[in-house]
Amino acid sequence: MLKRIMALSISLIMALTAGLAAAQEAKPPMMVDVLTMQDGKTYDDALAYFDLVIPIIEGHGLKRVSSMEVVGKMAGHDAVSPQIVQVWEIQAEDAMTAIFSDPEYLQHVPMRDALFRMDLTQLWMTQERQIN
Repeated sequence: MLKRIMALSISLIMALTAGLAAAQEAKPPMMVDVLTMQDGKTYDDALAYFDLVIPIIEGHGLKRVSSMEVVGKMAGHDAVSPQIVQVWEIQAEDAMTAIFSDPEYLQHVPMRDALFRMDLTQLWMTQERQIN
């Protein structure tokens, strides 16, 4: 299932960035990454992981713009209670492919899987639009 999500994410990123190449003034697409932690894991555990992988990820064209700890739930499905939301600027068409092909990143996947409920991870591709 995770491979399917990644394949769909890669396809969506490529479609969005290709469309942006035609629009000179358009802002790059953004990805919103919604993470649910494994039971017993903490935000500090996640920060230690991010310290290891963010330089690798950013080196492939995903720039982390913001990282937020979820401190309360206002509404939503009872089974979904993420702890971290991150916003990424997509600076390269092949960013996801490059990241998931990088042996340095891949060595940290077991740590990622021990920290996060990958079955509940959500990746949202967004494009800023003018508000009238």
